[in-house]
Amino acid sequence: MSRSTALFLGVGLLAAIGGLIASGWHQQRQSDSGAADALLSTPLPDLQNRPQTLAQYRGKVLVVNFWATWCPPCRAEIPHFVETQRALGAKGVQFAGIALDNPQEVAAFAQEFAMKDRKSVV
Repeated sequence: MSRSTALFLGVGLLAAIGGLIASGWHQQRQSDSGAADALLSTPLPDLQNRPQTLAQYRGKVLVVNFWATWCPPCRAEIPHFVETQRALGAKGVQFAGIALDNPQEVAAFAQEFAMKDRKSVV
């Protein structure tokens, strides 16, 4: 096999591998988009037991936090999230909490930590 033939085959093989990788990446992006759309459209109850979806925050920088009232790290970070929401909310940043707890305890927690937006989902 000549050098030029080997070079041609090598470049062709690299191009084929690159195409397969790019195709897989494109399919993964489409799959990720579908998963994101499913998460954004899943109704979750707010503190008044009304369904809310994260889709209402489309176009904003969305920070989703899974938390519980009994979780020490959560109790430590929530005041920082509340402060950051107040500082950056007008600039398009939205924090959304998905509480893994009972609604009465979440409501008391939200009041204790002055969570302005009571749409925190539970």
